[in-house]
Amino acid sequence: RPARLGAELRRKRRYINLTGFPFPLGPLFERATTVQELHRGRVWAFEQEQSLGVGVGSTITANSRMVVVRLRSGDLWVLNPLAPTEELVEAVRALGGDVAHVVLGSTQYEHKIFVPAFLRAFSGGKGAARKRPKLYMVPDQWAFPLDFPPEMLGLGGATTLNEELPAERQPVWAAELPFAVLRPRRRLGLGYAAVEAAFVHRPTRSLLLTDALVRVPREAPAVLDRANLRAIGSAGNAVSLFAGLTNWRGRGEQIRAGDAADAALPRSAAEAEQRGWQLNAVLSLFFGPSAEAISQPARSFEALAGRWLVGPVCATLIYSNAAVNEQLEGWVEKIVTGKLGRFDTIIPAHFSVGRGSAADVRRAFAPVLAGSGTEPYDQGDVQLLGDLSAIARSLGVI
Repeated sequence: RPARLGAELRRKRRYINLTGFPFPLGPLFERATTVQELHRGRVWAFEQEQSLGVGVGSTITANSRMVVVRLRSGDLWVLNPLAPTEELVEAVRALGGDVAHVVLGSTQYEHKIFVPAFLRAFSGGKGAARKRPKLYMVPDQWAFPLDFPPEMLGLGGATTLNEELPAERQPVWAAELPFAVLRPRRRLGLGYAAVEAAFVHRPTRSLLLTDALVRVPREAPAVLDRANLRAIGSAGNAVSLFAGLTNWRGRGEQIRAGDAADAALPRSAAEAEQRGWQLNAVLSLFFGPSAEAISQPARSFEALAGRWLVGPVCATLIYSNAAVNEQLEGWVEKIVTGKLGRFDTIIPAHFSVGRGSAADVRRAFAPVLAGSGTEPYDQGDVQLLGDLSAIARSLGVI
């Protein structure tokens, strides 16, 4: 019976995704879903794993979060849909109520890729009686390397979010979930549009974001594959081998020596898993941290964990651009001054949900708005992103 249950669950988690540039957004064939009730009967977080690459060996992963809110009407409002596996669809339907409103709160590929399939999964009926969730999205949706229009991305018929419109032209849920859109005055290089919406669910005092803020938990999100984390946290993992072979920042010998010393230390499965989570988090945030962080990630991890931060990629490659930064300050002010409503919980699309206030948001954005976006991070860890930012500026990309 356990074997049959396992096979049935794997079937319900099956979802094939082979698209993405320059590589597919994994997992390629199967996605587990976890559900957490954040506010009793009102707000839920659904999470799935997303990975970079093809999932061979130790793979860098992150959790991606979809938020479901039950409106006063009883209808369900969904932010940033995840892959509509049978497991996820059953869990959403178990909440009761119709999925009436689906919102794309960002222009990023990983948040829009599942929207068309999600809409189909929650559409029903035929002909004139066919019911389909209403789709809303932030403006300036884009694609790369070919910038197809929204209709070709499966986003046709969507209502574009614009808080400046009069009240009678706002979504029916806007009084319950007021929003503000960060929209730079121009796109960056390669057509990239750094657009994101912030929402405050007033009944539960929850601030909903996509990528603007992160809070790294000290323990790995439940949805992440533990075997993969243990592989990353073990001596001779693919990351340290690659860094040693490529002589990362001229420290290849140090990395190889550290790996050899690490192999001589007894480490339990739990310790390997925790070390894997630390290294995974540091790599996913910095892409190419210091050689010291690759060998011993605990110090860099602790500098990030447990507090609200602007993610290093956003801080160095996006928000540092003048076209974005001048609009960012006004967007942050709308959030922290209570224009959208008061909040005491912050729910981003990645890492952890947690208690958070307007002061926490202001503190997190302060270095970026002051023009020193790399200040909160170890300078060795953020060096690669700083170098990429300088190159992108010289090429006119950002």
